[in-house]
Amino acid sequence: MGSVDLVEELCRLVRIRSEVAVSEAGDVVRRNYEEAAKAVARLAEEAGLDVEVLELEFKGGVIPTVMAEAGGGGERLALVSHYDVVPARGPWLVGGREVDPYEPVVLGGKVYGRGAADDKSAIVASIAALAELLEEGVKLRYRPCVVVTGDEEVGGYGVRALLEAGYRWDRVVILDAGADYLSVGASGVIHGWISVKGRSGHAGYPHRAVNPVEAAIRLANYLLDAYKPARARRVSRLSSPPGSPIPRVWGRFSITIMKLAPGEPEKHNRIPAGAMLGFDVRLIRRRI
Repeated sequence: MGSVDLVEELCRLVRIRSEVAVSEAGDVVRRNYEEAAKAVARLAEEAGLDVEVLELEFKGGVIPTVMAEAGGGGERLALVSHYDVVPARGPWLVGGREVDPYEPVVLGGKVYGRGAADDKSAIVASIAALAELLEEGVKLRYRPCVVVTGDEEVGGYGVRALLEAGYRWDRVVILDAGADYLSVGASGVIHGWISVKGRSGHAGYPHRAVNPVEAAIRLANYLLDAYKPARARRVSRLSSPPGSPIPRVWGRFSITIMKLAPGEPEKHNRIPAGAMLGFDVRLIRRRI
């Protein structure tokens, strides 16, 4: 598309381990953000866009954010994507062979690698699209701006930092993981932990201990049996994405993590003193 080699540029971005995670202490741990932002800025500049790189401070660190405009008039339109990825453990099995998640493989017309879909393909595609419009001299109805930031995988802190710094647009399109359809953003999200406390002891003498793992399992079953259906009965007036089980966006609840409390050793013959459940709740707006 235009002067941008989509596959080559996507592979370059995938090779950058721009990982983000949250530590058990709640700190955001970022890796190679600066390198990723520089690569995006280079690509946008070579594509003929006007580029600005912001250094946004948030959650104890810096989130480099690339803003690349193509000119035009009218309302400002932000095309938002992110360069951060969830840490990957390799090797992966692709096409019958083991590969490094950060050494992209092109197979059957697809690029395989950490972040190839979520969300570095959106970065390359949006920049390439604007480059093509510039080359063709198309008169733009909107004033588009590619916005590429980080921390999307841990709570959208990059976008939040932009808003807190006063940045606004008239229209916003979030480009994330796929481009099969355009939908109205209809879900908020709450992530949280449930801590279940017990009394540690030897598994050979369970009557002398209070088992928080078994209590957490009972609690999880209750939430799945009672709370999850209740959340699902909350339905929006907005349409669900293609492939959804019901036609309208619905409230979703998932238990996503079960683990021992921090500092608890993993031993088969030891009943721990604490266990934890991690959950994800999707909020809806414009309820019926």
